[in-house]
Amino acid sequence: MEFDPRNNVIKLCVQGMDMERKGKPDEARRIFLQAWNEATNDFERFTAAYYVARHQKNVRDKLKWLETSN
Repeated sequence: MEFDPRNNVIKLCVQGMDMERKGKPDEARRIFLQAWNEATNDFERFTAAYYVARHQKNVRDKLKWLETSN
């Protein structure tokens, strides 16, 4: 699997990871959800759902997103 740095969803996920690194989880969560909403194919949906799952507050929701990513 190759990540295209020009892909908008990948760009958003990178921005979200940067917000995580900066200690801004709410901003990261918002960006990952934006990536999910802008995803147009299975690869983009898989990638975005993985990152959205990381920001769920309970196990049930995290599992839902992880299942969505498959």
